[in-house]
Amino acid sequence: MKDSKLKKIIVLSAFILLVILIFFLISHKTTSTSKANINNSPTTESSLHSKKLPSQYTPVFDLTLESNIILIGNIETGNIVFQKNADQKTNAASITKLLSSAVILENVNTSNVIHIDKQQYESLPSKTDLVLDEHIKVIDLLKMALIMSSNDAINALANHLGYYEFLNLMNQKAKSIGMYNSHFDNPIGFDSIENYSTALDLFQLGKYIYKHFPLIGEITRSQAITITSLSNVKHLVVPTNLIIDKLENYWGGKTGTTPQAKEALLAIFEFENNGKKYPYIVVIVQSDNRFSDIQKISEWLSANKPFLTNY
Repeated sequence: MKDSKLKKIIVLSAFILLVILIFFLISHKTTSTSKANINNSPTTESSLHSKKLPSQYTPVFDLTLESNIILIGNIETGNIVFQKNADQKTNAASITKLLSSAVILENVNTSNVIHIDKQQYESLPSKTDLVLDEHIKVIDLLKMALIMSSNDAINALANHLGYYEFLNLMNQKAKSIGMYNSHFDNPIGFDSIENYSTALDLFQLGKYIYKHFPLIGEITRSQAITITSLSNVKHLVVPTNLIIDKLENYWGGKTGTTPQAKEALLAIFEFENNGKKYPYIVVIVQSDNRFSDIQKISEWLSANKPFLTNY
């Protein structure tokens, strides 16, 4: 009798232990997940707060933003902090000028002088930023294109290499840096069926600019400056980024505005921790208030630097 009771107790105890083990395994499996990476992250709106990450805490990205297309990513790791419609094709507006500037810096000496002769002048889209028959350096045209987003300046630079050759170089460069869902038919960023990109591709562009052209970062951090051409023509160059001084850890970037892209902005931020730099890119397109959105994101990034330097 005693042996029978003992056997029942042993069997019951074993069953209880088995149930506990199965419960533990199921719970552990459902809570495990991996970091979002640019190569396999979802294309719908997603945030990092549902991921298991190597840090002491995981901040919640719960900002109210007015942009239809958003991407925030780590340049060094490729990890995506947040994205919304990141693979949707759209015009990139004057963010395009970052690619155009890279092509110039790789193919033209910045000390070269460009003559705005009659043929050059008549090809300019607005004819407001440059003066007929003036002589101006490439570096000064780059500053005008990147700071005040001068369409005339970037057009003059494209003509300097040959307009259609310049477009070929832009598209070759785009493909070589991983912008596989982009195409450009003008160096400015005007709306066109053949002029498009995605936030994921613009992330690739931002990475390339950050790693290869610190000069572009320096230029795009500039406040208002005056440029005097070799013909003694003075150009007041006022930044289109109206809140440069309000963005903490800002490395540089580019604004853009067209009917299709609405308000757009690519901004690069650089954090430092223990002597190491941690760069992040923010891409905003089709926004109703890009400066409000980027300021909120900038403040969120700065507040969560301890997490971001481990992501």
